[in-house]
Amino acid sequence: MMRRINKEKTEADVILKKAKALEAQSGDYSERSERFMNSYENHEIAATLFEVSIVLVSITALMRTRALLWIAGSATLVGFAFFAVGLMH
Repeated sequence: MMRRINKEKTEADVILKKAKALEAQSGDYSERSERFMNSYENHEIAATLFEVSIVLVSITALMRTRALLWIAGSATLVGFAFFAVGLMH
């Protein structure tokens, strides 16, 4: 009986060590995932701003005026900023 108890206790200790190692690994993967998600979100914002600036430039060309050109240029610059921040992560 005591042999079985010792065997179960030894196996439980081994399983506990493996579980703690997997928990630490899971935390590392979670942090890495958050970093990638932040970078992805910044790239998505940048892409959206680039698309908006393209639409604004197209509208400006159709209207044959420069009314929205400055806004489109500003959206492009902000898009580049978000893109750069996304690359740094």
